[in-house]
Amino acid sequence: MKVCAICTKTGLEVSIVGDIKATKDELNRIATQKLHRMKEKKNPKPLESTRGIIV
Repeated sequence: MKVCAICTKTGLEVSIVGDIKATKDELNRIATQKLHRMKEKKNPKPLESTRGIIV
């Protein structure tokens, strides 16, 4: 199953392909973590919260 996560502030988008048997929460968590990692790569400041993220 493919899941995309988009930062509403920056427009940065990432996607993952997960196991169809995984729960929605697990897939959302993984996609959100990937988005955080990508944001840190582009701007190495620590993230304050997950607000502004759509999964």
